[in-house]
Amino acid sequence: MLTISTTTYLFRTSFIIYTAAICILLPLVHTETPECSMGCNNVSEIRIGAFLPFGYPDKLELIMNTSLHIALEEINHHPNVLSTYKLGLEVKNFDVSLVSQGDIARNGISKVAEFLKDPIKPPIVMMIGPEHDLTMLATAPILTSWDLIQVNAMFSPTKLLDKEEYPYVINTGDVLLTAYNEMTLQMLQYYKWQKIGMGWTEGPLLGDNANALFQVLDKQNVTVVRGTTRENAETVENDITQFLDKLESEDVRITYVSMFFGELSTLFCQVYFRGMYGHKYVWIVQTVSSIPSLVDIIIRDDRSTCTYQNVLDVLESTIGFTAHFQVNGKDTWTTVGGKVNTELKTVIEQQSGTSDIQLIRAGTYDGLWSMALAINASLHKLPRPLDTFDFFQKDMSEMMFQQFQEVRFSGILGDMIIDENGNCVRQAKLQVFRRRGHNYSMEDIAYIDLKRIVHWLKPPEEVWSQKGGQTPRDRVLVAAHIRTVPRAMFYVYCGLAALIAILFTFFLVFLCLYRNKR
Repeated sequence: MLTISTTTYLFRTSFIIYTAAICILLPLVHTETPECSMGCNNVSEIRIGAFLPFGYPDKLELIMNTSLHIALEEINHHPNVLSTYKLGLEVKNFDVSLVSQGDIARNGISKVAEFLKDPIKPPIVMMIGPEHDLTMLATAPILTSWDLIQVNAMFSPTKLLDKEEYPYVINTGDVLLTAYNEMTLQMLQYYKWQKIGMGWTEGPLLGDNANALFQVLDKQNVTVVRGTTRENAETVENDITQFLDKLESEDVRITYVSMFFGELSTLFCQVYFRGMYGHKYVWIVQTVSSIPSLVDIIIRDDRSTCTYQNVLDVLESTIGFTAHFQVNGKDTWTTVGGKVNTELKTVIEQQSGTSDIQLIRAGTYDGLWSMALAINASLHKLPRPLDTFDFFQKDMSEMMFQQFQEVRFSGILGDMIIDENGNCVRQAKLQVFRRRGHNYSMEDIAYIDLKRIVHWLKPPEEVWSQKGGQTPRDRVLVAAHIRTVPRAMFYVYCGLAALIAILFTFFLVFLCLYRNKR
């Protein structure tokens, strides 16, 4: 019989009871666990740096910022996009209300420099903004030197399309100006116009784009009579007067203008008083918005000497451009984040406290989504984890830049793809202005698709129905025609000539023989 001592028995019994008590009571003890932040469940945080303009009178920065944060929320809740990362935003604003253009550029540079001066962790892997032409040109060299991808979500100066100088600039916004140029070139060929006038506002946006179009036309041997002005300059009226004088002196009938609303207001009032409109003139207008917006601006312009009816008279049959936001021929579509485009527009307006926004102003929504999709496509191809990214990571930036070519989705601005140069390809429409009594409308006459093919929707006789149903000519044609006499008429003429010759000879002989007789 096995016996144990009392001490051993008490020790073992106490141990068993103590162990059982721990196992029973431990789950009942409430311990406050730290909330899971980055790093739990293999989730790391990365950030997008955003610098947005403030100081615009129409709440532009609110619309852009709201669009960014709506896209951010959708991305972070999407099950298949950046599932192992949480995307964050680091937003800095710069002032565009400064008096000097140089001050605006310097203010933007100082804001960008803050990203380098105060490195932020989690890392910033891309930048979006600044959506102001002068600041874009001032900051792009800095971001390029950091090997940092910069996404311009609203518009881009033409100079930034040079990939040799700016290899990491992505344009997801209004690169529609490039599409407009392509449509202009094809329109000139379609209507066989070989002589046009060109007037534009100098500058990095409309001016550079118009100058690029001029260079192409010059190579195609199209005769171009050109004139330029500067935005908000004191010489605008004089510049436009000189331009119209040149058009009149050289009998130019087809004129392309790429100007801001202030210059266009001055231009078309002068056009009206000079009578340079009607059946033989065609005006092609490329601006930052639509022709209907132009009408409203001219009417509200206190400096304008034109009436509403004057403006309608001048703009009849004017050709304009606009974005073609339809997807598969429909006005409504589901965006990449799951919202219908009209619903998304309403949400942006409500959260930004605005109404009836121009969709291009919400382009930061598409810009941020394109960045998230490109990053997502590159995750398994990057040489190092993305959360180790810092400035001067050229190999990682190049890899992410290449993945932008895989991006294709439907955003608030419709379908979009990005080409090998980092430029967004969107659809655009060509429209003609129609006066309807005291009102007006815009009729679609062509559109350019994502493959850069122009589809003509109306034949020339419908487009120019207000100009006699025929395509206006770009010049007075002087044609030499050789007129021939029909053969039967030729024989008649020859017979008459022979008869006259015989009679002439008879009377001549008769007079000679009987000259002395009465």
